[in-house]
Amino acid sequence: CNGQEQYRKRQCYDDTYGDYEVRIMMGKSVFEGYWLDDRVGEGAFGTVYRIVKQDETGTYTRALKEITIPTDAQYQEVLSSMGGDRRRTDQYFEEVWKNTKNEIRILNTLTEKGVKNIVFYYENKIIKEENPLKYRIFIMMEYLTSLKTYMINHSMCVGDVVRLGNEILEALSYCHANHIIHRDVKEDNIFITDDGTFKLLSLIHI
Repeated sequence: CNGQEQYRKRQCYDDTYGDYEVRIMMGKSVFEGYWLDDRVGEGAFGTVYRIVKQDETGTYTRALKEITIPTDAQYQEVLSSMGGDRRRTDQYFEEVWKNTKNEIRILNTLTEKGVKNIVFYYENKIIKEENPLKYRIFIMMEYLTSLKTYMINHSMCVGDVVRLGNEILEALSYCHANHIIHRDVKEDNIFITDDGTFKLLSLIHI
């Protein structure tokens, strides 16, 4: 890699991001034209990366969430609870995958309806592996500032807090109208746009 070329160097393989999932992303086999810029978060349901595409029309920044169903540890834990029965273990995680697939569809529906207080979904790609069963799920969403980060760098007055509450309630209203119970409304799932709009990441597993 040419270390003086900021954008091109990020397209090269870097041992810092040496795991299998990141190599796939950096190889453009997930979303054509986007390259990995940074790992920005990690939680119980996956890892979030900042990805960037640059072309003649400009620079586009998105969030990419990578989810593995199941992780190696999860598979072994369930396999043990199933008495070593791989068929039953695979069936269990197929059900988990079906639920996740439905959540992706719901997120897409809310985006198509233009719900402004729900984090926008763009597209996804699924990579299925066998023996043992594993789904690698890549979901591209809009890149936003988390509420936690925003509060570190900005003071919030009473009016800001009231607006935050109203906008998240608006998001929940749309969720309930679409028969979605969020189950995990907390600051980790709340984001803010550059123009100050608060948004809810609508589904716990995503």
